[in-house]
Amino acid sequence: MGPFFPDFSDSKLMKSEIVRKEMGSLERDYAELAKLGTRYESFDPQGKELYIESALDVVDRFAIFLTRLKLSEEFSAQMFIKQYSVRLQEYGLTINSLIENTKKSLEMMREEIPKM
Repeated sequence: MGPFFPDFSDSKLMKSEIVRKEMGSLERDYAELAKLGTRYESFDPQGKELYIESALDVVDRFAIFLTRLKLSEEFSAQMFIKQYSVRLQEYGLTINSLIENTKKSLEMMREEIPKM
């Protein structure tokens, strides 16, 4: 699939319409935020706040989706979690530390927004 997930289309996990919608929504929202992020500095304070809120929402939803994968007994989901964890370890991160560090970075960005 997109930037986060391999092709799970043949897995039992993807038989669930809820899971398919959740993954598709995450990928679309992530792609949109990445595109918008290139213009972040040009946003007014309200636009920056909205961007940060949207990014925090995607991070929270991503964490929930990863938990769903961790809890799944599906082989492809377990392999994804293992491979993703190994990739993160190369940078000294775990899934949890990635999520927390991303949230901290977004909160630091929020603190830098000029107050109106």
